[in-house]
Amino acid sequence: MREYLIAYLTNFNLQTHIHDFINCWWDWHIGETGGASRH
Repeated sequence: MREYLIAYLTNFNLQTHIHDFINCWWDWHIGETGGASRH
């Protein structure tokens, strides 16, 4: 059970970092083209 929990948390953190990275890239890309930010 503990291994499962660690794996779940690790995967959750990874997904969160990927989501943050995509948001940052999206904001930069849209900002470059003069669009509105999603935030």
